[in-house]
Amino acid sequence: MDHKIKKILTIIIPSYNTECYINECLPYFLDKQILNDIEIIIIDDGSKDNTALEAKKYIEKYPDTVRLVRKENGGHGSVINRGIKEANGKYFKVVDGDDWVITDNFVSFVLKLKQLEVDLIINPFVEYNIEKKVSKIISYPSGYYGEIKEIDKILNTLDQTLQLHAVTYRTSLLKSKQIVFQENCYYEDIEYVLYPLPYISTVIVYKEPIYMYRVGTQTQSMNIKNRIKNVEMMCIILTNIIHFYQAVYMEVSLIKKEYMVKFILGIVKDYFWICLHMPLGKEAKERICYINLKLKKEANEIYKKMARVPGMSLLKINTWGSYWLAHTLLKAKRRCMG
Repeated sequence: MDHKIKKILTIIIPSYNTECYINECLPYFLDKQILNDIEIIIIDDGSKDNTALEAKKYIEKYPDTVRLVRKENGGHGSVINRGIKEANGKYFKVVDGDDWVITDNFVSFVLKLKQLEVDLIINPFVEYNIEKKVSKIISYPSGYYGEIKEIDKILNTLDQTLQLHAVTYRTSLLKSKQIVFQENCYYEDIEYVLYPLPYISTVIVYKEPIYMYRVGTQTQSMNIKNRIKNVEMMCIILTNIIHFYQAVYMEVSLIKKEYMVKFILGIVKDYFWICLHMPLGKEAKERICYINLKLKKEANEIYKKMARVPGMSLLKINTWGSYWLAHTLLKAKRRCMG
């Protein structure tokens, strides 16, 4: 098969030790109506289990649709970087190996993509708590559902920042701008929804949820114990996006700049929250001070706005007293909430 044949959509499936999830993920894509329109690239990121063997079963059955790429372990960011290089589809979407899609909505989505010329498609997604068996739709309200609009007009209507599960990009934009994400690190999905923004002109908001995002597992990087363990990785990503903002803020529109400030402030707040969950002591205090000083020096506009964000003005003071008080207040709040 010639893998250079143009497809409408490339789906990259980052897979590290996902042997037990392959059969819960792939079948949801493989509707006969769209088999010729999509390419699914399973990227085995140095798995130690039988991820590749499970993937090959689908390659044998759907050789014109499913591909397997095997590489040394380099983390989620390295998988997306490789996926961009491998992609032949007009559009590009990432679906993690332990997640899946809603088949009917996904089919309609792919058929819609065949009619579009746009840089970004935003779609709602579903958070599914695997332990509680509870679903929650994360939507992006807009008065322009189904209409192609300039990105600034859409950014003005969003009441929350974008997430990896909600975005599909024009592949040529990612390739031509040579966008590269942090490797060997968690939380690079933060970069994934921020780095393409300066180059996006047109966008459409799709109304139906497509992506099923599995939450509630103890192994997830978003689990608080894991977040504390990986706090240095979060610091690396936060430092990266502060540098990125500094590099592009003079070149983007005011609305894009305001969105980026809101986005980065949200990540800073999240990072501080992780630090306050660490044991009371020097390391957490120094981590908070480091980001405060970096923002003050490299992104003063964001630093000034920290005072307006609930819970952040106290941590901006950079003293032991303010840090101790913030840590104590959080501990008391957690005790009250049980």
